[in-house]
Amino acid sequence: MIRRHVVPVALSALLLTGLPAVAQAADSGTESRAANRMFFTWGARLGGPSVDDTAADVAVHKDATYLVGTQRGAGAGRVVVSRYDDAKGKRDWKRLVRTSTDDEAAGVSAGAFGAVVLADTPTGFWVRRFSARGELVWSRPSSAFEGLGTASGLGIEVIRRTVVVVGAVEGASRRGGDARMIARLSLKDGAADGFTVDTAGADSVWAEAARIGTDLAVVGSVTKPGNGDIRMMVRRINPLTLVRRWSRSINTSGPDLPGGIAVDGKRLYVSGSVTDGDDGSDFSVRAFRGNGKPLWSRAVGSSGPDPAATVAATPDGPIVVGTLTPGGDADTAGDPGASQVRIYRYDEDGKLSETRTIDGGRFDGVDGVDWNFYGLKVAGTTSSRLYGKATGSLDMFLAKFAVVIKRK
Repeated sequence: MIRRHVVPVALSALLLTGLPAVAQAADSGTESRAANRMFFTWGARLGGPSVDDTAADVAVHKDATYLVGTQRGAGAGRVVVSRYDDAKGKRDWKRLVRTSTDDEAAGVSAGAFGAVVLADTPTGFWVRRFSARGELVWSRPSSAFEGLGTASGLGIEVIRRTVVVVGAVEGASRRGGDARMIARLSLKDGAADGFTVDTAGADSVWAEAARIGTDLAVVGSVTKPGNGDIRMMVRRINPLTLVRRWSRSINTSGPDLPGGIAVDGKRLYVSGSVTDGDDGSDFSVRAFRGNGKPLWSRAVGSSGPDPAATVAATPDGPIVVGTLTPGGDADTAGDPGASQVRIYRYDEDGKLSETRTIDGGRFDGVDGVDWNFYGLKVAGTTSSRLYGKATGSLDMFLAKFAVVIKRK
């Protein structure tokens, strides 16, 4: 990728524009400002006439950012896809997918081909490819995979000319419960190209996928029969033969829930939520070499329960983004309560080097992150007045942070 010089926006300028504070968190206040390497650049808001507009995922390719989410009013959910330019966060186009079912956006992967969008439906999933200009190239439902059964699509990635969908198949495990699934489609025309179902684990699912070289890295969960213990699973797989390269388990004293997976060079980062002792759940990130060798693990969060975080990878190390929910309780029925988005930046050795907060004063939650040399993109859902006027009880937002990378 081509490096581009981005002029940082001083944090004091945010007060002049009237935007909510996006600042360094208090727990890293001892660091000098000169050490800060993430700078807020722009924020955009996407709402509509519907009651709730919730983000699902974000993907970047060069100077384009693709945001996917769900618009939901009194009726069925509709998937919305938008493309933004990198320079100012201006929206290039927006597409609303209307079907006869209740659809929920699940993921997006982007490249020179445009964007490939994944959605959950009551009977499975569908995948649609949009060109860089917003034209629909093809659309395929999960019923195109003969014998797959009722599947829920949760993650998507493109490797070379193959679209890979990861998720779960309902009731397919030999031990009872759902079973992890990997399905493939042709990027060119969306033709179904086979699938595999891991029937060994009870109540298991692949939640997210990332490309590592020409292989596929996946993270998910499995529930141990008998005691109901939930642990995370990480695997590296050949996407064509579906042969497993290696597998690793992440298991603490309580439920360990997957959040995201990201790869940079030969390192792989897995994020989620782990439970350790009586302090509740915390955001978690673990680093592995490409051969599966564990490097380090870190956990950070608040005194209350912290849901699974998501992660992006930079050449300097991972950036973990999660939703902090102080107290963990909703204010009223239907109100998600107050929360904020917390960004943690680690170096490649696992040292916490910087934090940032996105806080509009009410509910602000993260749904997806992605990074390239143009910056870090954070997609989320808000009931605050982040980056514009509210159009419903919940709106989507997209924020960009310029990330300074050390020269090596």
